[in-house]
Amino acid sequence: MELVFAMHFVPESIQIRLEDGTDVLLREAGEKDRERALDAFDRMGPEDVRMRFWRDLIELDEDMLDRLVRADQINHLAWCALNPDRLDDDPGYAAASVWRMEDGSGEISITVLPDYQGRGIGLVLFALMWVLAEVLGMSGLKANVLRTNVRAVSWFSGLGGEMVGHSQYLEFQFNLSTKVRNDKLAYWLAVFREEFVGCS
Repeated sequence: MELVFAMHFVPESIQIRLEDGTDVLLREAGEKDRERALDAFDRMGPEDVRMRFWRDLIELDEDMLDRLVRADQINHLAWCALNPDRLDDDPGYAAASVWRMEDGSGEISITVLPDYQGRGIGLVLFALMWVLAEVLGMSGLKANVLRTNVRAVSWFSGLGGEMVGHSQYLEFQFNLSTKVRNDKLAYWLAVFREEFVGCS
């Protein structure tokens, strides 16, 4: 019952504005976004694909596409960041997903298209998924990053993630109950908590 009650406060979409004035529509992703996902993939360079999927891919097959767009928004969360003025002919800016793990945490992944990196969209999506994970009772978030992905390693470190080393990748752990020391992350967490659960 608590889960159903909490979900009542979560809208299916929200519009925000970045520091540079860019309007962004954040909404749940689903089956309707299959073509959007294919278009977005085609706009990623080989290195972007390798860092996101940990291997070289020429195209998304149906199984991979299903994993990206078939989200129940409880055990698999998926949201996208779109251009509100071009919803019909543009893949948008970015997307993020969280998979609920057996230990009660969620594994998060974020993909920002190359043309829109460095503008704060990834941070917005990270904060959004953090608050949704809170609403859904997850204990924390984990992000797995290839050791060679220097930019992502620096980014997650800057957000305060506790780093655990593995042979080929690094795991960044975020306890949702700890105080956030990154001011920009704290700001967006407050925005989404106010919007989704009525508190900041």
